[in-house]
Amino acid sequence: MDVDLCLVFDVDERWSVEQFNQTLDFLANLTDLFTIGPDATRVAVVGPDPILTAFTLNSHTDAESVIDAIKSIPLTYVQNKTKVYPDFRRQCFRTATGARHGFKNLAVLLLPSSTGGTKHLQFVQDSTDVDVAVVAVGTLDPRAHSASNSPQFTDALRKTSSATENFAFETVSHVDLNRPSTLENIKEKMCASVQGEF
Repeated sequence: MDVDLCLVFDVDERWSVEQFNQTLDFLANLTDLFTIGPDATRVAVVGPDPILTAFTLNSHTDAESVIDAIKSIPLTYVQNKTKVYPDFRRQCFRTATGARHGFKNLAVLLLPSSTGGTKHLQFVQDSTDVDVAVVAVGTLDPRAHSASNSPQFTDALRKTSSATENFAFETVSHVDLNRPSTLENIKEKMCASVQGEF
């Protein structure tokens, strides 16, 4: 199936280096589920802070270079309270950065906190001019905010599900992020969102 993939993640300042590395492993493992190539799936990454695009769809053309680029992303975050959450749909899926006609757009959002999660979901609701299937993954950890444990996030999740046809949500702990069963479950949600197999 012709799918282009945008991985969007945010970093909570309470995260440990171990949690950050688990997150990068998760992104790399998701990438490994696809056939990566110039005429197959291409990958973009937005993060570790929402104002940063680590690389675009047209930055890398093979799986090895994509995974190397993911594993090389440094741990950083904006320390003030006024983070800017850009529209990842336009940020990832623009012709200038490698979006292609005939390819389905799939975004996987890794949401570390109720604040970041809510903001990202609001952009999913508000941006309808670019057709994107979205799978959101809320990470749970006692040392970090729970992405699915606040009324604001729950409300944003409900509104996003209502407003976005191709949307799925999964909650998982950092410890379980890279278990084969977790990855298979996320893959099933991704396939269902783009209505096909890859």
